Amino acid sequence: GGGDGEGGAWDDGDADDAERDDDGGGSGDGGGAELRAMQTRLGVRALPTLRPSARLGAVVPAAWEAAADELCSDLRAAGVGTAPPVVLLCGPRNVGKSSFARLLCNRALSGGQPLAFLECDVGQPEMTMPGMVALHVLRAPLLGPPHTHLRAPLHCRFAGDASPAADPRAYVACVSELLECWRRELPGTALVVNTCGWVSGLGLQLLADVAHVAQPTTLVCLHRPAAEASAERLLATLGAAAAAARRLLLPGLAGSAEAALTAGLVGAGPSAADCRALSLLAYLGALPAGARALPGSDGGYAAEAWQRPLRRLLARPPAVVPLAAVNVRFLHATVDATEHLHALNATLVALGRGGGGGGCEVLGLGIVRSVDERAAELYVLTPIDDGALATVDTILRGSLELPLALMQ
Repeated sequence: GGGDGEGGAWDDGDADDAERDDDGGGSGDGGGAELRAMQTRLGVRALPTLRPSARLGAVVPAAWEAAADELCSDLRAAGVGTAPPVVLLCGPRNVGKSSFARLLCNRALSGGQPLAFLECDVGQPEMTMPGMVALHVLRAPLLGPPHTHLRAPLHCRFAGDASPAADPRAYVACVSELLECWRRELPGTALVVNTCGWVSGLGLQLLADVAHVAQPTTLVCLHRPAAEASAERLLATLGAAAAAARRLLLPGLAGSAEAALTAGLVGAGPSAADCRALSLLAYLGALPAGARALPGSDGGYAAEAWQRPLRRLLARPPAVVPLAAVNVRFLHATVDATEHLHALNATLVALGRGGGGGGCEVLGLGIVRSVDERAAELYVLTPIDDGALATVDTILRGSLELPLALMQ
């Protein structure tokens, strides 16, 4: 994965504390003038002044640093024969849950032990494509934005939408199944659970259901500025579902001085919808090398840098899948069997094995590029290797749409 995106711009190791003068470097007026002249010539900017206690690593609230160190001591103490710690992260949208998750996981991994990670945020997952609930075993740090470090999960389920609202019962079932996989296959391995940012109404009930089945040892809630009371109520609700958990309240990035500094350095990041598109394109091999954002306009996809990987994807020979050889499931709609081919044509689908019931193990995603009505066959573009593809017996169609880049 890349190292020049959110959470990986700078080393998050044990860098010494640093002090910078108001010019960002140099000494005296002469040094500041020379630095400004050099910035003009090179077209770069010096880092703004950091507080004396700031670290040279990722710029995060001081409370995050202390919380990460405290939680890491628990995560590293996990071992076979003892009840492993489970840290569940929650909070509203855009408060930095994923950023804190990366900080926590990367610091815990520095101890040399693997770490389990359960991704429950189907709208903006960290290591998989949108619409998926996935269980990972981490052994290497997470560097760069999500689309630069996509990883094959240990187990995966397909919720089929960027929000659990599409089928709340199925979403909770997906989470429960993967927690059982973790308990059965990774005894003694500490677990970090990242949740979505829907924390009101039905979303709050779903979050409480996730807390109930996960039974975390620590609940970490990130909150917006001046919203501590709402965060405390959220923790109280989740605490009723996981009574044994200790509760930790942390300030979110939104509105913090650190967030303002980071925005000034790297600019605003892509939206959640753009992040989903970037991850899908990266997974399919249709993203230009080094891309960190989508084009600013639809016409930007006509650039050669974008057209080259798109042509390479479309030139790939598709897999031929006889409709009779797979069980087709439409997750959020009822479709007559006579219309299956039409409903699948030019759509994004999940490819899995395990039959038509619950517990279908998802191997990856594919694009139904075209269908042959006479032969009742699907032509599917997918990065899944031929050996794994031969085991696919289920096609799941959710509500996810193809990225705009593939519609040009």
